[in-house]
Order: sequence, then structure tokens, then C-alpha cells
Amino acid sequence: MVITVQKGDSITIDYTLESKDVLDKTFDIFVQDNAQLKLFYTEKTYCNAQSTIRFVCNLQRSSTLEFFFVSTVLGKSKHEFNIQLNGKGACAKVYGVSATGLKGTSEIITSQEHNASDTTSDLIVCSAVGGASRALYQGNIYIDQNAFRTQAAQKNKTLLLSSKARARSVPGLEVLNNDVQCSHGSAIGQFDEDQLWYLQSRGIELKNAQRLLLEGFVGELIPHNNSESMQHIFNTVYKQEK
Repeated sequence: MVITVQKGDSITIDYTLESKDVLDKTFDIFVQDNAQLKLFYTEKTYCNAQSTIRFVCNLQRSSTLEFFFVSTVLGKSKHEFNIQLNGKGACAKVYGVSATGLKGTSEIITSQEHNASDTTSDLIVCSAVGGASRALYQGNIYIDQNAFRTQAAQKNKTLLLSSKARARSVPGLEVLNNDVQCSHGSAIGQFDEDQLWYLQSRGIELKNAQRLLLEGFVGELIPHNNSESMQHIFNTVYKQEK
């Protein structure tokens, strides 16, 4: 699939994809000079399904990309996000949530390529991992030697929701220019038991307390503050085998 935003245009796209079998798809996205694209992407991968989705985003001079994605996984899912900031003043903001349950596996690979000066990127991926599922995040920021005054940030946070859940996070930097502001970080952990105890001590049942904390973890990244998406995320990570 090819998405092109012409010079000076501004568009919003809301796209939903369901994977019930084997799916291999590539999105080539071109945002031309002074154009703006806001993309909301939702994907559901069901049991026994395998999906591989690639996003290749080419941003030209003074263009802007805002990309929100939500992925719920009960099968096998791989996402690749290649953000290329090729024009001066280009800006990309990528915010995503991945929820994995049962024995699902989720792999997310991101690259932020700053090939021009005065470019900006901000990427945050939050993963909730339940059941006996597995999650891998691998990210890289590349800053070219001619990409002066670049600002780039990358963050990955993962929440393990069962004793059998596993996660790995591998952030990376490749910086060839000194005139930049660049940061990355990752964290993997579980619910704070004190917070759960506090909520339950106020009469909130454990399941509702867990949902409140999960909403706090990923809520700011959910497009449109969508309660339906939040319910689906909760159902995915706490889904029980029949």
C-alpha cells in the first residue's frame, strides 16, 4: 500500500487491520514538503495467525508525521517502523501500544533515520505482556554526519502481567554528529504491589485495580482516548486458555 501526502496538504487516516491467518504487508508512506499526515493504525492478530507489517515513512522538507498505533496479539506479530527524515525541518512523532496474551509473540523493530538538519523525532512504545507470551523491542536512532541540530528521543516501557510473561528491550544509538540532542531508554517491570494494595483497600476489586493501572500505563498513547481499544487490550493480556 502506498500513501502519498502532496506538498502543503494535511490529511488524517484511520486504518484497522485484522489478521486471522498469514499476513505480509508493507506500507510505503511519502509526506512531501510542508505536508502533514496523522495516521491512526489498529491491528488485531488472532490465535494461530502470523503477521508481518512494515511501515517505510519518507519525510521531506518541513513535513510532519504523527503516527499512533495499537496492536493486540494472540498469535505471532512482527512490526517494522522505518522513519526516514530526509528533508530539513522534518518532524516525526510515533506513539504505540502493543498488548500480547496467551502464548503470543510480538516483535517490534524501529529505526529513526535523521538524514537532514533541524529534524525532530519522538518515539514511545509501551508493551503489556500477559499469559505465557513473549515481547521483543529493538530500536535504533541514526543521525547522519550532516544532520545538524537534530533532536531525537526513543523510549520503550514494558509491563509484565504474569510470572510466565517474558520481554526483551534493545535500544540503540548511532550518532555521527556532535550538534544534536539525543536520548533513549527502556524499562521492564511489573505492577507496583503497593499501588494495587492501595486501590483494593479503597474497595476496588483486583481486576478493576489492574485495569486502572493498565490504563495509566498506556492510556496517554491510546488514540482518541478510545475506551473500546482499552477494553480490548485488557481482554488480550488477561485472556485465559479454554
